[in-house]
Amino acid sequence: MNKGFTLVELLVVIILIATIALIGTYGITGAQRQINKDMWDAEEQMIINRAKVFGEDNKNHIEESVCNDYKGTRKDKCLKIYVQTLIDRKYYSTKEKDKCNQKVVVNELYDQEGCLMDTSCYYINNWPIYIYIENNSVYAEMPEPSYC
Repeated sequence: MNKGFTLVELLVVIILIATIALIGTYGITGAQRQINKDMWDAEEQMIINRAKVFGEDNKNHIEESVCNDYKGTRKDKCLKIYVQTLIDRKYYSTKEKDKCNQKVVVNELYDQEGCLMDTSCYYINNWPIYIYIENNSVYAEMPEPSYC
């Protein structure tokens, strides 16, 4: 009597292991996407809050300005700035940088050299922020994100 496994038995075990690994990988990838989205939502809210503080500090300048918001609507008492403006004036900072392009990014994946690997991130330096005043309150809005 042979004391070993047949080729069919080995193939069945290999297929089962591969199926379990595939299911696990898919679950982890979905969870990572949700985590990235949640991270970005928190980061976006932080940027908007910091833009409101910037707006409060520069209220006199905003009251004299006019701009079109990101939807194209003309607004009085409106100022268009960029995230880089908040960074330059120390209203906002982040540690995450793409070492190759020297831009602040959110939800990044890097290769071993520190360069971005794929389009799972957002460059935010040149994103516009629209700060406006209505009823003596400062508001800030950002357009939807675009990928790297």
